[in-house]
Amino acid sequence: MNTYLIAIDPGKGGAFAVKPPNSPVKAFCFQSEAQVLADLSKCLQWQGTCVYGAILERVHAMPGQGVTSMFTFGANYGYWRGVLQALNVPFREVTPQKWQSGLNITAGLKGAERKRALAQVARERHPELKITLKNADAVLMLDYARSVYL
Repeated sequence: MNTYLIAIDPGKGGAFAVKPPNSPVKAFCFQSEAQVLADLSKCLQWQGTCVYGAILERVHAMPGQGVTSMFTFGANYGYWRGVLQALNVPFREVTPQKWQSGLNITAGLKGAERKRALAQVARERHPELKITLKNADAVLMLDYARSVYL
């Protein structure tokens, strides 16, 4: 049976990546809630009779992060949970530590340096995609989901 996967980075500048059966990976950057819903709904029309599911990055507040940014981050996380539930897409949550564990590049790296290293790995793995700092995590999470769940 064909499998259709979705990986979601719920951050403010986040994205989602999809792997439809018999099609290449596609990545969508977060632009607005309305655009996300339209893009995801369009993607789900491709699925036909396949089994599909999603992984959603499990996020939490971290020391040193501002109240406003954490509120926005939490709102985006809740938005994605609601969208997946409303569209009846089964999903699992995965921590950044879990999906990044096999990459062996992020030890000791923080902030922008870590994001750039993750984006470089995504570019190397997916030269066919336009990888940015916004969509790199979602694309790498999709790689993780494919290795674990397929």
